[in-house]
Amino acid sequence: MMFLNISKYQRIFAFLFCLAFSFYVFFYREAIKYGSRKSTKRVSQFEIYNEKSGFLEHTSVYTIYKNIQEITQCGTFMIATVLDSGKLHYLKSLRESLDPIITISAAILVSSPSEIPFIDEEFPQPNIRISFVNAREPASEESWFPNNLLRNVALKPKIEIFLKNMSDLSNKDLYLIPVFEKESSTQINSFPQLDENYQNGKVQMFHAWCTEWCYSFYDFPKWFEKTKKNPKSTEVGYKIKYKLSFEPYYLGRLDAVPFYDIRFRGYGYNKVAQCYEAAVQNFTFNVLTSVWLVHDGIKNETDGPGATQQKFNQYLFNLKKRELKNKYLL
Repeated sequence: MMFLNISKYQRIFAFLFCLAFSFYVFFYREAIKYGSRKSTKRVSQFEIYNEKSGFLEHTSVYTIYKNIQEITQCGTFMIATVLDSGKLHYLKSLRESLDPIITISAAILVSSPSEIPFIDEEFPQPNIRISFVNAREPASEESWFPNNLLRNVALKPKIEIFLKNMSDLSNKDLYLIPVFEKESSTQINSFPQLDENYQNGKVQMFHAWCTEWCYSFYDFPKWFEKTKKNPKSTEVGYKIKYKLSFEPYYLGRLDAVPFYDIRFRGYGYNKVAQCYEAAVQNFTFNVLTSVWLVHDGIKNETDGPGATQQKFNQYLFNLKKRELKNKYLL
């Protein structure tokens, strides 16, 4: 009743006041969000990647802070690596163990954008480039690590600077590096140490528990035979034929190798799918002598959540194979 007794002008004033207050609340909240976003990323060095499809999609689930800083020093090779923010010591160890001329491109999964400035300040070297991926929803124990998305983020940097130095690498050649695993107490600093510990069982091929796939196709006896002849000279020792489920570590042209399928998350088949696509595209698999990788610790057969992820990713891999057969008319 009291509202009916107020004048027309008072009603108009009340309406405009409510409208103005609504606009104020809306824009204030947006300003707070924008200011928070601005404070958690360096505008000069990072930009948010907003593509909704392609090899960096899923931006509805993840925010990608792409590093746009130019690499001022660059050699022939770039190493791409992925990790979460709790394992930065591995990135530091990698940087210390490599020749400074080798560029590292890392994609790091962070739990909050507020971590980005602090992590970035720890790696000021001009030949290391770090981009970040942040899940828009809080992580839980059921969260599956977006390894292939991170790999593509690490591979995404402007590649023109690398292509100038890669004329010696064929577009359709992959140069495979054998991978081993060792007991944590075993030290491997030279080929004689690797050979000796491989013979006594303290070193074995990576994922030795699955001897029929994954890493068993390098032909390790031949690799040791070739490397023993000249352990200080790296060359293509021999070629191998691709076999299903092979997932080697390799060197290849950044502009030629297929990107990773980001539908694969968690454990299993993520690298297998990418390597299978390379084989479908008729890449040649060349094994390098006198170079190797060693994983610290012995891997065991997957169980628990990893087994669930692997089963789901196996379904995706079968789907991927059908897609590629249709795409390449196999």
